Amino acid sequence: MATNIEPIYAGKPFPYLMELSLERLGTRREETLVVGDRLETDMIAGQAVGCLTALVLSGVSTKEQAQAWTPKLNLIARDLTELIG
Repeated sequence: MATNIEPIYAGKPFPYLMELSLERLGTRREETLVVGDRLETDMIAGQAVGCLTALVLSGVSTKEQAQAWTPKLNLIARDLTELIG
């Protein structure tokens, strides 16, 4: 059934979820750190809205992939413990 309503894609890497989160948190994008373990979703989503980005290597993305990523990530950490330590 057609509704003539344009869908809103909310999942990463689409920016809707990030924009909504920034609005609800009341934080400025340049002071907000998006932490994730996937370059293709988490880091793209954070970078798309102008947030700082931190990749933790406890997921699927490797250190080599992260170092080659463009635009450069703000932080790369082995895991969350290293990130906050």
